[in-house]
Amino acid sequence: MKSPTNTARLRAGATALTYFLMQSMQSAAADATFRDVFESVTAEVSSRYRQNPQIEGALDRPLFA
Repeated sequence: MKSPTNTARLRAGATALTYFLMQSMQSAAADATFRDVFESVTAEVSSRYRQNPQIEGALDRPLFA
């Protein structure tokens, strides 16, 4: 569920990538990888905006290590 503050920030010009990245990180499992989070973010951003986020690096590393 989106909080009014986060929704207001997105409407006020926060980037979609940053918004959905923060949402995904907040709900990520303790053993989530960068790939897990990025796939979630990409799905959200791409379904709403004409953007195609990219990522490089060791995607299968744990996010919270």
